[in-house]
This record gives sequence, structure tokens and C-alpha cells, in this order.
Amino acid sequence: MAIRTLRIFALFTFVAGIVTFFQAVHLYRTPTLLVEWSTASELDIAGFNVLRAENVDGPFTQINEGLIPPAGDSLQGGTYRFEDQGVQGGQTYYYQLQEVELSGATAIHGPIEVFATRGGLIEAILAGLLIVGSILVLTNKIR
Repeated sequence: MAIRTLRIFALFTFVAGIVTFFQAVHLYRTPTLLVEWSTASELDIAGFNVLRAENVDGPFTQINEGLIPPAGDSLQGGTYRFEDQGVQGGQTYYYQLQEVELSGATAIHGPIEVFATRGGLIEAILAGLLIVGSILVLTNKIR
């Protein structure tokens, strides 16, 4: 009975290892930076654009597809999150936030500097160890 339970556990561990491995590889290959900001109020605001550059002096390029609309309550402001998936690990990026008013006037905030690190490598190694250990148990190499 204990051997059967161990094999079932090893099978679940194997599946979890495979899923974790592929997620870790995806994270390693396609890092994502999260750009967050909040506002105290948004009177006469049409929306926001997120701008990115690889140099502090620019040129800055808009990376959101369309204007990010205001949160809805112009007196209380809002909190925002934008995922930048167009980055590479090991690279430094600079971000600016462009505030667009209903009149068309704009204001730039920033830049802020962010270093994109690669994640997922340790997770991929640990998942690989889980997979190997599970295979050894399932093939009766470890009892």
C-alpha cells in the first residue's frame, strides 16, 4: 500500500514539475515589467500613455496601444497597472507617464529607471529536479 501511495505521489509531483518547468521557461524567455501609478484626482483628464526608452534622454516611445482611460472618479483619482511585455532581461529601461487632458494638452511625469531581471531560472532547475526524482521513483530506481 505504501509503495502505491508513493507512486501516486510521484505521478502528481511529475505533473506539477512539468507544469512548473514550462511556466518557468516562459517567464525566463518573456520577462514582464509592471508599471504602476496612482492619481489623487483626475479633473479634465482624458487618459494616460506609458512611454519607454532604453536611454534616459530618449527617444521615448508610446507602448500602450490606445489611451488608458481615467479610473472613473475624477475627484478621487485611481490606481493603474500596465504590463510591459516587450522587454528583455538584463536591460535597463526608462519610463515616462504622459497625462493627456480633455483639451489635448499633455504633461510628462518621470522618467523612472527600471532594470529588467530574468526570472524563472531557479524555478526551472527545481522543477527539473522534481521531474527527475519523480521518474526515478516511478521506474523503481528509488524505493
